[in-house]
Parts: sequence; structure tokens; C-alpha cells
Amino acid sequence: MVYRVRKQLVEEGFEAVLNRKQRATPAVARIFDGEKEAKLIALGLFQTSQGTRALDPAAVGEEGRGTPNC
Repeated sequence: MVYRVRKQLVEEGFEAVLNRKQRATPAVARIFDGEKEAKLIALGLFQTSQGTRALDPAAVGEEGRGTPNC
């Protein structure tokens, strides 16, 4: 590792060593886009007795398992 950093310092300069290169693609592909994420969150919301909204983790867990393509 030190060899690679030293080589990069000599070839590309100090700034290149300090700043990481942006990835072309993410390391892990996204499972949900914005629309699917909103659906998943809506599944977990429910009305409480006082009329406020709360997130029920059990509902999200049951509805969200095994359905990666909502």
C-alpha cells in the first residue's frame, strides 16, 4: 500500500494522493429508486390513536421481505 501511495505521489502529485477518484459505478447497485423507496416507507406508516403518523418497523419488515421489485 505504501508503494502505491508513494508512486501516485511522484506521478500525480500531492492533491491526487489526498483526493480519492470518483467511482464510475457504485460498489453496490441500488435496490430501490425513489418511487419504490416511497412505496416501502408508505407501507410502514400508520395512523396512531392520537392521529399522528408513526413508522411501524414490523409492518415494513413483513411487507418488505422477499419483494425486491415492489
